[in-house]
Amino acid sequence: MNDIREAHRHGVRASRTFRVGATEYLEDYAHKKSIGDDAMHLKMLDPFIGGHDLRQVHMGALQDFIAKRKADGVRPRL
Repeated sequence: MNDIREAHRHGVRASRTFRVGATEYLEDYAHKKSIGDDAMHLKMLDPFIGGHDLRQVHMGALQDFIAKRKADGVRPRL
């Protein structure tokens, strides 16, 4: 409640984790045909950045995920 009050009074946005944001995304876009693919990709990212604040998610935070995928033999799509 305090975060909501601060956001309303001072325009300060409440911090949210990647996991919370991903869950909201899946709920908001449940009607998409590709929501299953989106859910799969978000689930793959969760162990690496799920607990990060959304403001802390950047390419540097994704390096462990990228290294794991490369080690698994997954090649990037172009």
